[in-house]
Amino acid sequence: LPTLGGETVWNKTYPCVGSYSNGRIVVRDYFISNAVADAKAYLAQNPITLWYELAEPIIEPLDKEYDATYPAWNYGLEQLYDTDGNLTIAQMDIEYPLDLQKQVDTNTWIAQRNEGRIAQIDASKITSGTLSSERIPDLNAEKITSGVFDAERIPHNKILYEGDHDFEDGDFETSEYDFSFEVGSTYALEIELINNTKTVIFTYTPSYGIMRLSFVSLGGLTTVATLLDVGFLNVLADRVVMDSTARIRLNYEDNSLVRDEIDRLRLKRVIKLR
Repeated sequence: LPTLGGETVWNKTYPCVGSYSNGRIVVRDYFISNAVADAKAYLAQNPITLWYELAEPIIEPLDKEYDATYPAWNYGLEQLYDTDGNLTIAQMDIEYPLDLQKQVDTNTWIAQRNEGRIAQIDASKITSGTLSSERIPDLNAEKITSGVFDAERIPHNKILYEGDHDFEDGDFETSEYDFSFEVGSTYALEIELINNTKTVIFTYTPSYGIMRLSFVSLGGLTTVATLLDVGFLNVLADRVVMDSTARIRLNYEDNSLVRDEIDRLRLKRVIKLR
């Protein structure tokens, strides 16, 4: 709008056209008698929008079509959001009686809303900080190719059986304990002999349905002889079978070997390692 400082309208300078004041456009005819007519012609060609405060404000309630929501803070700033959840420029200050229950409900609603927004944030926007373990999605172990895990973060081996199975009573059947040996998986068998315990570790790769395991354990060592406990166990998908066992005694005095029977062979634990 041409002002008292002078503006060019239709290639003419009108220093007599003033600014908005008290609800009307002020035009002072200092030099040109048709300044008002020229100003009207200018406004007709260049319409403008004027915002001004009404003597009595017009109240427009938010209807269903607007469908806006806002967080209500007691004695605080009200913020309006559009239907897409974006904060609008509209805001207002409202004073109303303090209501602690409503404040708690409001704070809970805001926390839940913000938690939902955080859960949906694009991972590429997270460049720093530490995520709590429950917020980290499950990750395929094959994707971890470097780094060192703390001991407490390494999953424990799975104990499939823990007891005292005596092979003199028959085969150890896995079906009684809801598992079977899986091809390609690694296991540990803890077996108890006469006076010691032996752990046999193997990866289950059967041939014709059977995998034969051998063990040698030092059963005793004295000044006159060495005792060795030896034997075989057959592992099938659904059972462990004692094959043959013996205690070999090596006598130092005459370099003789004596074979005795093992009268104790028990399965104490079956552990799946990976």
